[in-house]
Amino acid sequence: MEKTKSARSVSMLMFLICVMGNASWIAYGLALNKPAIYITTIVIFILASFQIILKIKYDMQNKDS
Repeated sequence: MEKTKSARSVSMLMFLICVMGNASWIAYGLALNKPAIYITTIVIFILASFQIILKIKYDMQNKDS
């Protein structure tokens, strides 16, 4: 398997839907005042946001080359 740091095959729409879903779960957990819901979802939200940043970064790098 070749390592290319390409994110071309990963869907940006999938990541955006995941982040929006996580934001909804955070709001739900806060509304119910349930730390078990909103704390874990905040961690997932941060990781999904980081994936979006990496996708944008590597998509831009691959366009330049």
